[in-house]
This record gives sequence, C-alpha cells and structure tokens, in this order.
Amino acid sequence: MKLFTVIKCWLSGDPAHQESTTSRTLELRFDLPYMRKADDAKLSLSVGDLRKEWHPYTKNSLLLIEHVIDYLDMLNHSQVPAQTRLKILEYILQMIYPHVVSVSQQHDVNESFPETEERRWGLASALSVIQQLAIGYKHLFIEDYHLPDKAYLQQRDRLCQSGVRILELTGIEQRIGALRYQKLSRQAWRECHQVFFALHQYEDVDEPRRLAGWFRLPLNASKQEGMATPKQLFIAIQLFGIVDTLSWPGRFIAALDSYLRRSESSIVIARDETGVLPGGYVVCYFDYAGPGQLAKTEQGRAGILMDIRPLLAQLERDNFYLAEQSPDERIKNLSPPLMQLHEHDRQIFLELLAKKLLMHHRVEERVYVGANREMDIYFGFMEGYRHIQGMNGASKDVARDGLPRSLNDILAGRTAALTEDSRHCRDAQWFVVDESRSGIRIRTNESRYTNPMGHGQLVVMECSAGQPTATQLGYVCRLHRPGKDELEVTIVRLSDAFECVGIQDEGMRQTGRAIPAYLFHADDVSHRLIFHSRQQRQPGEELIMQAKMAENGVVLGNIAFIQQEFTVFEAKLR
Repeated sequence: MKLFTVIKCWLSGDPAHQESTTSRTLELRFDLPYMRKADDAKLSLSVGDLRKEWHPYTKNSLLLIEHVIDYLDMLNHSQVPAQTRLKILEYILQMIYPHVVSVSQQHDVNESFPETEERRWGLASALSVIQQLAIGYKHLFIEDYHLPDKAYLQQRDRLCQSGVRILELTGIEQRIGALRYQKLSRQAWRECHQVFFALHQYEDVDEPRRLAGWFRLPLNASKQEGMATPKQLFIAIQLFGIVDTLSWPGRFIAALDSYLRRSESSIVIARDETGVLPGGYVVCYFDYAGPGQLAKTEQGRAGILMDIRPLLAQLERDNFYLAEQSPDERIKNLSPPLMQLHEHDRQIFLELLAKKLLMHHRVEERVYVGANREMDIYFGFMEGYRHIQGMNGASKDVARDGLPRSLNDILAGRTAALTEDSRHCRDAQWFVVDESRSGIRIRTNESRYTNPMGHGQLVVMECSAGQPTATQLGYVCRLHRPGKDELEVTIVRLSDAFECVGIQDEGMRQTGRAIPAYLFHADDVSHRLIFHSRQQRQPGEELIMQAKMAENGVVLGNIAFIQQEFTVFEAKLR
C-alpha cells in the first residue's frame, strides 16, 4: 500500500489501515549484539568529531578501516537514538566506501590457495567493516519494524532506507567474500530474506532508492550505481548466490557479475502460490539460510518465486552463437561480458553457468565421513605426471624443484610444503568431510606454506592400503574458506584406471620429443586423452602415443570438456 493511501486510511479510520500496519505479523529474528547504555566518554556521537578524529588516517585506507571497525563495534553495542544512529551510519558508509574499494582493488584476483598475509588482512578488514555497518542498519530496521502503528507510519521512510542499506551491504559483502572464496553466512542469508520479505509484504519494493556506491565487481569508487529498488538488490544477491561463486575461477567473477546483471531487470518476483515449482523458477523462503532453490523442499511453506527464464534464455543464445557462428558473428552477437574473457574460457564459463542454473541431481549422494585419512595428493598436471612416472621407474631420483622423490612424496601427504612447528604438522592432515565414487570433499588448515591449489587443476590422489582404489585421477572443482585459516577443496574423480603417456606428431618423432598426457578409460570401450591447456590440439589430429613400451596410433575425437589447466579429448586408438 502506498504511503499517501495509508495516510488517508489513517485519517479516515479505514480498516485498510489495519492491514497495512497492525498486520506486521512476520516474526523477524536477527542475531544482533546486546545493547547497553552508551558510554559518552568513549563513544562520540558527533559526525564533526568523528571526521576530525579519523582525518589523520585518510591516507592509509587499511588503518582507517581498522579504526572505523573498532568504533562501529562500540556503536553496535550501545543504546543510541535511532535518528542519531542513522546519521552516523550514513556518514561512515559514504566516507569509508572508497577506502573499502581501494583495499579490494589491490587484491581483486587470486586464482588459488594460499593467499598472502597482506591480501588476507586487507580483504578480511574490508569484509568486517561492511558487516559492522550492516549490523548497525539491522538495529535500526528491527527497532522501526516493532514500533507501534502510529510511530511506524511516521518512520516508514527510515525503515525502508535501512532495509535498502542492509540489502546493499549484503551484496557488497557477498562480492568481496567471493574474492576470498567465502560465501555469505547462514545468518546473513536468513536476515537478508527476512528484511526483503518484510519490505515485500508491507512496503513498496519497486520504489527506487539512492545507493551509497557501485557494489558490482570490480568495485569502483568513481562509478555510481545510482538508484535501485529493494527488489533489484534482492535479485542481484539471489543470482550471485545461486551460481555458487566458490566453483568459479577468480578471473571469471567480475565477468559473471556483469553477465548476471544484464538480465536482472527482466526477472519478475511474485508470491508463491504454486504446488510444484515451475521450470525456470527459483523459490526463496522467509527464514531460509541460503540462496533461492531450484526445487521446493517444503510443500505449503510460504515463499517468493523468482522467474529466471530471461537469464536462461540469455545463456541459451550465447551457447548458440558460440557453437554455431563464425568468429565475426560471435563478436557481433555474444553478450559483452563474454567478450572480456579469453576465447578458451568462454565455453568453460557457459558450461559452468548452465550447470549451476539447471537442476543437476547427483548420480550418487555423498556420504559423510568426518575423519582424517592418510592420503597423498599431487596438485597440478605435471606434479601428478612426474609422480606416476616415478612410480613406473622413470625419473625416480628427481622430482619437483629437484627435490628427492622421497621428500616430494612426504610433501604430497601434507597440505603444507613446510611447517612452522610440530603442532601445525599435526593439524595439516587431510580431513575428509564427505565422499562418493565420483567425488571427495577434503578440509585442512591454511598457512603461507600451503601447496598451491586452484580451480580446474588436475590432481593425482593416492590412498593408503585398504582403500578400494589406490591411485585416482581427478580435478579441483570447488574451493571454500569455511572458517578462519580453514580450506575446503572439492575434487571430482575422473578415473582409477589411467596411465601417463607421451604423445608425438611426425615432427616430434623425428627429434625424439613427446608431449605429456594422461590416458584413461571413460567406459568399457572408449578412451580419453588429457592434454595440458598449453597444448593447442585439435579434433581430428592423427598422433602417435607411447605407452608402456608400446606404440599406438591415436586419432583425437571431439573435446569432452575443458578445465583451466587441461583439456579432455575423446580418443580412438589404432
């Protein structure tokens, strides 16, 4: 109900007013700090005083952010008049946002674990100040939401402003977190849903509001988002969550954000009044602690439907132009965010997006394990290749970086190449979270010595005696930082029947050179060859394969799939 209508109903005693104010029956449950009486000696409530106090730090963004975090922590634990709190929060948000952007821009791309101490501190501080600001606005929102009817009517604009700020800050937190392979907490998702549901039920979610800055990736302090409605912000948050950025290489994240934004204005939101979720829709629940879902989990539960068919149509068009059109037609017709990517990456991008937006049921459910396991993992195409060759008697004396093979094997059994003390050495075991025949999720501690791990990286895994298969080939499909100094890596298993081979063309055969590759069986009759992505091989090539002291001709078939570090071809042996 629009504000002028509510005022008219209030003055006339119209029962419609009861529906718009006293019907605020949604029970908001925010996990906020307990507020005590403000300590006037420690907590300044004057914007002018704060400006003077922080001015000396404006040349050092990180130092300024740390001071603001300390102040916001005190503010969020203190009882402060609502209008004063709003004034201070608005000043801090406008003042600190360019500094958050500055810190984020210094560390906007990181393709793998581990990260430098400087990067960790910078991005963690940027996240913390955004989270503290959101807490402040949540205090305001919950206070205004529970006002008596007459006071609520007077403070509706402030409630809407706080709601928009919460959604805006949630979007910023989500995107900065993606740079560190972090996702929104369950609490942040739940409170984001509750804020939007409250706005959707009692306010106008199509009313534009001015934002504090540009919250898309890459963050840019000189670029303004301008106006946005609560509905637009909510859609942006949902889409970014649904595509699961933990599964995306860091270099894709900004292009992904731009790609999703192109269809956001065409996406429609409505109350869920359906029994079965229609195709192309996402359902969001009031107190759900995660992004919208592609399937209903609880029948009869109140929810909001989001029609993502415009995004699916955009994805279908780009797949068509990429597969069927000439290079000139691709340039003319492909979505601009795709043109920012290397040609090799566009197909990876679209395939990954399709996988995230379409329902893919696991063939086998993963079983919770929750235990340490003795296993050696060799991360990287050549690391695994050298190890397998060493097992077979080739290059057995020297491995990575000239280290003796025995030491290289020891390092593969740890997540860290070196350790700072015996405690870390004990903590650096592989902890298996869950697994199935097709994949495994492992967790460990992160340090500056952690072995490099990245999306699309080939891995060779060796399990201890007693496991069903001793040596397996796979690749990294997901990276996550679930907590401080914790790493979680999800690995897709490709095969337990594979071998390392050498591939030659006629020219290489004359010089005795060969290209390293992996050969594995996709099923009982077909073979596949894995090449490093630096090797630009093409379907139809006729090559020579050296394997186990035998020589075979091989013809490359279609590309089965592509990852960052490698390409998989169908192969026909002759």
